[in-house]
Amino acid sequence: MLLNLIHRPIPTDKKCVEAFEFQQDVAHRNGFRTTILLPVPALFDKATIEQVKSYRQDYGDEVGIYFYNLNCREFKEKFNTLEYQYWLFSQADKKKIADWAFEVFGENFGFVPSAVGSYYFDVDSLAYIKKKYPSVECALATCFEEGANVFRGTNGYWHLYSEGGPWWPWIPSKNHIHAPAMNSAQSLDVVALPHLVRDMLHSILHRDDCYASHPANLLRGKIYKDKGLAYDLNFIDQYIHQEKFNGGYSYYNMFVGPNWVASRHYYEEDVKVSRDLYVKTLNYLGKKKKEGSVQDMTMTEFGRWFKANRKLDDVDQCYWKDILYGSRRSIYWIRTNGYRATIDPMAGSAITDLRPYASQVKMPVGAGAKDLWNGSYPFVLNQYRKGGINYFGRAGVFSASILFKDKKFDLTFERTEIESLDPDNRSFSSPFTLETPEGPLVVEKTCKFSGSDITIDFKLISSPGKQPVEVTQYFTGVQGITGSGDYPEDIRGITMEASNAQGKKRLPISYTSKMITVENPTKLMANLPKLDLKLSLVPMNKCDSGKIADACLSGPMYQMALVKTIKPKERMSICLRIEKK
Repeated sequence: MLLNLIHRPIPTDKKCVEAFEFQQDVAHRNGFRTTILLPVPALFDKATIEQVKSYRQDYGDEVGIYFYNLNCREFKEKFNTLEYQYWLFSQADKKKIADWAFEVFGENFGFVPSAVGSYYFDVDSLAYIKKKYPSVECALATCFEEGANVFRGTNGYWHLYSEGGPWWPWIPSKNHIHAPAMNSAQSLDVVALPHLVRDMLHSILHRDDCYASHPANLLRGKIYKDKGLAYDLNFIDQYIHQEKFNGGYSYYNMFVGPNWVASRHYYEEDVKVSRDLYVKTLNYLGKKKKEGSVQDMTMTEFGRWFKANRKLDDVDQCYWKDILYGSRRSIYWIRTNGYRATIDPMAGSAITDLRPYASQVKMPVGAGAKDLWNGSYPFVLNQYRKGGINYFGRAGVFSASILFKDKKFDLTFERTEIESLDPDNRSFSSPFTLETPEGPLVVEKTCKFSGSDITIDFKLISSPGKQPVEVTQYFTGVQGITGSGDYPEDIRGITMEASNAQGKKRLPISYTSKMITVENPTKLMANLPKLDLKLSLVPMNKCDSGKIADACLSGPMYQMALVKTIKPKERMSICLRIEKK
């Protein structure tokens, strides 16, 4: 597992100065080199500059710029503003701020840094930095904080929130910081890192800012009181285990400031508790390094490793089991350069969250931009927001139902397991045993992921009396950006089409509940102009019928569904295609 240990000093508080030195000492005692990202106020503190130069010379630590906390006297005098978050400035001002910060850094250190960071980098700002300062190779680009629970928890710092991006490093496209580049022409040519790595199950169930690689999260989530350090160490082991699903590759980072281990900090626990957590966490990582399970790098070293060893079309996978409660819950995530998908065995291995990177939607943020502050990447499936499973049992999922005679099983409400996980082929199977009055019905679902396609295959293993079943694979679509509110967004403007050999039928979204059915469909399609996106359901073997359905206001989701009757040992196979319109 590759490790980035990233520290940021706070020179304006003497207690934080001592705490930063403590963090550096703990890292160095364990044989780790750190990347020190200097917030703008630190660029004007001579003592911090000299201290960081010493760390760089004595330990090989890296130093870069952190575009955050733009509220020091020098900044206010220079730009005459109350704004202090870099990505919220106008594009013209962001360029001026970047040039100013690089100039001050160069005056202090005599070189241009190759590592930079921000709580959130909008793509236009990072593109400008890369073009003006081509030596920049790696950027701490976004904070992987998922879900409405995190959004509510950010309180007064609502503008820090962004979601929908990769949970591991990626090379962004020139269109959206969260969208991985699909080819070299799109590539921003900078390796982007998430702010931290997270508990991938509780990223959807709870607040993942309570369950992450920052040891302070144990304080925020009060986990340490019941479980001591067990959760934190299991968390590290779980990330090491992800090598199994990613060809031997796994990534981990810790990006921490000193305030939470300072003698006056914002948690109710004594500072001895927080310092003990940091020492034991780094000691454990140090032990894993000695065992050969962990390799530490600076940000720039990792960026170079990533470009040399990971291709633009490489896939990241995560199979995460519940280490907080020890339940049977698990979750599977996959990220291609065409999409990011979340698959929940608790919901019948339905796809419960889908981010369509293939659309490469442009969403600039900052003063003067259309979207102002929300840099999240949109979703087109989302069970966990916008009402969840409330509307007549409908949810924003890609799932299926099985009809045996007059008994219907909606698999979204059936618990299953992920089995036969094949990381190399990016596929897995999930079995279902459904109880009918005549005996058990056994079905196997297989999912395969590639590029911008997702193929779902259902096989009827056995049924009472070898009778046939009707399989309906349905896509209940939504559209939105978490953080824009808990209420559903207006999806008018979306149009659906159902095609067969006889022609094409069209249905615009207008909240009428109208449904159109065609026999022997060749394709069902939804056009989402707001996202510059086209979603298609394509039969891979002949289907009996296809349906498209308008939303209603109490169930504001559109639906596409393919239907096929199969006998034992027969299959129904369809493909979801995600394309730029």
